Amino acid sequence: MKEQIQIQEKKDAPNQEVAHESPPQGNEEIWGCLGITVLILAVIGIIYLWQGCSDAPKLAMRRAISYDKSISRQVYKDSSLLEVLFGANPEKTAAYVRNLKKTPLGDCPEDFRKAYKKHIAAWESRNKSLIDSTFHDVLATAKLHGVDYE
Repeated sequence: MKEQIQIQEKKDAPNQEVAHESPPQGNEEIWGCLGITVLILAVIGIIYLWQGCSDAPKLAMRRAISYDKSISRQVYKDSSLLEVLFGANPEKTAAYVRNLKKTPLGDCPEDFRKAYKKHIAAWESRNKSLIDSTFHDVLATAKLHGVDYE
């Protein structure tokens, strides 16, 4: 009989040890899952922001080139290139240059901003070959940053 009791105690002993290892309380488990979820969402957010930031200069250059093209179309619709370029109408030329200076360049890369400012200076000089070459430089600089524009 004593042997049966000792055998029974040995059989119950492992179960008692396991029984004392209680699982985490409900709140601790919830907070653990919540912490992991927040961490995962933070990592996803950082990746998303990083990708968004890397596209910002491209979007800014596209916006600047689109703005330039839109004011060019407006000028050509309202007057001839000769009027603007060669100063046959100095008021229109001055207005065009003022609009060029309003081109949104803030988020553009520095080399693009410099190229565009040279283009504005070319317009101020009214040198047609310089205007063409500087705008080509603007587009080439944009292309270096992965922006193709026709």
